[in-house]
Amino acid sequence: MKLRLYSLLVNRSPAVKRRYESFVNAHRRLHACFPAVSWVYLILLNIKYVILQVPDIPTVKTGNESGSFAVSAEEISEQLCRCDVVSFDIFDTLIIRPFSKPEDLFYIVGEKLGVPDFRRLRIEAERTARAEKAAKGQGSETDIYEIYAVLSRMIGICAETGIEAELQTELELCRANPFMKKVFDNVKTAGKTIIISSDMYLPRSFILLLLEKNGFNGYSELYLSNEKGCGKWDGGLYSIICSDHSGKSIAHIGDNTFSDVQNAKKHGLSPFHYPNVNRSGEKFRPRNMSPITGSAYSGIVNSTLYTERFPPAFEYGFKCGGLLILGFCGFIHEHSLRFGADKILFLSRDGYIVKKVYDMLYPEDKTEYVYWSRAAAAKLCADIFPQEYVRRFIVQKSEKGFTIGEILRSMGISGISLPFDPAEKLTRKNMEKLIAEIHLHMPEISSCLKTNRRGAERYFREILKNCCRAVTVDCGWAGSGNIMLEAFVRCTMGADIAFKGLLAGSNSANQDDSDFSETYFKTDRLAAYCFSSDANRNFYEFHYPAKKHNVFFELLFGAPCPSCTGFDENGPVFDNEAENSELINEIHNGELEFIRRYLDIFGNIPYMLKISGSDAYAPFAAALSDGGDHLRGIFRSAVFDELADGRKEKV
Repeated sequence: MKLRLYSLLVNRSPAVKRRYESFVNAHRRLHACFPAVSWVYLILLNIKYVILQVPDIPTVKTGNESGSFAVSAEEISEQLCRCDVVSFDIFDTLIIRPFSKPEDLFYIVGEKLGVPDFRRLRIEAERTARAEKAAKGQGSETDIYEIYAVLSRMIGICAETGIEAELQTELELCRANPFMKKVFDNVKTAGKTIIISSDMYLPRSFILLLLEKNGFNGYSELYLSNEKGCGKWDGGLYSIICSDHSGKSIAHIGDNTFSDVQNAKKHGLSPFHYPNVNRSGEKFRPRNMSPITGSAYSGIVNSTLYTERFPPAFEYGFKCGGLLILGFCGFIHEHSLRFGADKILFLSRDGYIVKKVYDMLYPEDKTEYVYWSRAAAAKLCADIFPQEYVRRFIVQKSEKGFTIGEILRSMGISGISLPFDPAEKLTRKNMEKLIAEIHLHMPEISSCLKTNRRGAERYFREILKNCCRAVTVDCGWAGSGNIMLEAFVRCTMGADIAFKGLLAGSNSANQDDSDFSETYFKTDRLAAYCFSSDANRNFYEFHYPAKKHNVFFELLFGAPCPSCTGFDENGPVFDNEAENSELINEIHNGELEFIRRYLDIFGNIPYMLKISGSDAYAPFAAALSDGGDHLRGIFRSAVFDELADGRKEKV
């Protein structure tokens, strides 16, 4: 009956479920001792979101988060050291679980035990264990043995097996809070007496092991509520601490405003509130991610940005690029295996950071960083795709202030005589005439570009030696990089090589040529990770190139080196400037740091590396929820070459 009621009142509405679970998580002791408060809150949520059907419009805040906790570790240490004894809370203070909600760790435990819906069952078992003790007049403190005694009745697993799985998972995934580790070490160096106190159901032997593993040693005593029969939430644990350290001033630091601050102060301790990193970061995190990946992503981001300080571009890479690049690499590996690729070609410049991460993850695969660009491809395939040649160099540059002489130079055909004044500006009026002349002179143009093709052919023959099937990797959007490289290799070089192109994202619905490569996607010659017309339609319709979404997205993939503008006899020819190299390096540092931390925690859990394109794109979409104002502020000094002509424009 209780489960049915829970399903009816909680699980029926996502808005109710999210808010109710967040409330219970933030007020666990209150919920355990006075469940009526939670039920009243739940009824109010149902009135609002189910009966009145108030729209649930989750707002995501944008802005710099790193270093937002204004007090430094040194300042906190100094304040704590004014007392004789310093008490530290454990979870969410000294130790951080890698999830936005601590109970999400039960997903991992449930998978190990092979029990579906384990997270909910484990939460319910703890509530029941506390209620049973309270009913017997034994207080509401419980331990993991009593919890699993209840749980074994509910799901029929051996209690010892379940306990072992949970303790092992906690030990594998929990990490020291780097900020509080500094505080702890500073207090220890100052010679203060350190104690650790926690409202805790886990056994002493395990807590000792967890603290030691994460570098916390040198404390004098460990106070656990499940041993003392009372906790910080009811003040009983503080009374014991004060009795044990009579006559000494005691400071306490923790994340819970009620247990760690109000009750500590009430019982004569000097409290210091350390804001919970997950509650601090919650308003910045996307709400539309899958439960496990979303919680793991948010947990890692929160526990990093609210414990350390980083530059804004690093933070952008950490928040928006790390999960994206990691997931994209898994997507590439899966498709390459299925395709039977002999080699994976990462096209410059957007393939730079992807290749670096891919080689780290899958060192056994044959990969190559290939110099390529829209401009180079259009020139090499001018006789194969003349319409793309004129679109890239003429149509897209009309009314942009370019002279016809500049246009012809960018096309690589400035030596061809055409009936135009080189100083004349390219406009919509003379554009069609210029296009007609280009088509008319195509044989001459093809001959003019012969050196360009000869250098490229020599370059690619070496790269594709002994290769029958190749995968190309690019950021996006129409997939023309793959399409034109395949055409050049097969038509111009005469090499019988099968190609498949993998993109982070396709053209979006908000483009005139949104269906440019539709048949390539339908025939599986192209595949997109984050969105396409067939997958993740919400992001396919959200992504808006005219609002600079492409520019901000490509910054996550860029390379700190000049772009390839074409080929000569010696191989690739490059632009004379590596724009945004400092910013790009910072972004890459953020991406690599996220990936390092994610793999450090979840690298031995294969299914945690299966990251959907929707989950990977969600943080980027959240960063644009203010219309891109925050990102424009970060990258106000950045420039981009939108038309691949060498002219740099500011974001």
